Amino acid sequence: MTVNEKAGCFLSDQAQVCFYPSWCKSCGNCVAFCPRQALGADRWGHPFM
Repeated sequence: MTVNEKAGCFLSDQAQVCFYPSWCKSCGNCVAFCPRQALGADRWGHPFM
């Protein structure tokens, strides 16, 4: 899988998790529905890994 340089990516032994900060609306959906629970949100709703 190729990854866009603007994507925030995390590599582990089991999976690759990516999100695109430029697409973020700080809605929290990515954090709520992340199947691996790899994302969290800061106090402003921006996701982080």
